[in-house]
Amino acid sequence: MKKLVFIFLVFVSVFSFSREDFTKNEKNAVLKQFTEFQKAVKNKDIKAIEKFIDGSLYGLVLNDGPAYRLNTESVSYDEIVRYKDEFFKSLKEVTLVKTDLKNNEVIKYTKGEETISADFFVMEEDNYIWGHKGDKMFEVSAFYNDPEYPSVAQYIFKMKDSQLKFICIYSMP
Repeated sequence: MKKLVFIFLVFVSVFSFSREDFTKNEKNAVLKQFTEFQKAVKNKDIKAIEKFIDGSLYGLVLNDGPAYRLNTESVSYDEIVRYKDEFFKSLKEVTLVKTDLKNNEVIKYTKGEETISADFFVMEEDNYIWGHKGDKMFEVSAFYNDPEYPSVAQYIFKMKDSQLKFICIYSMP
């Protein structure tokens, strides 16, 4: 009997602390908010973007004469406002994918050498920029499959208190 109780307690504790994937409702909430984000980007509505920025954003490269910010440094919302033209230009790919709220998915965009898709994932380990193990994330990825100059851009969002937050742009030539 003691073995049975022990096995039961181990079973309960393992499943109590295991990470959870996105539920259908969470996916739908992410996609609705992502659609709002896309609309704000398309309309270049910097005020509407504010609710998606939680303090700062990593990965945005700013280059305006003497003001150059590496993509490994965070950029505040005030700096995003100051460099809003560069900010919106860097998000062009985000506006090209379509959301399907009925099926809780993003429809992949493909044109020539460019492919843009999106996915939901749960952090498997801590990352000083993205978040912590178990955090629920949403990522839009743009791939350029040009044989001479392949590149990728990833736009990382995080669910924080049921709100979609844009936290990082990661790009590689």
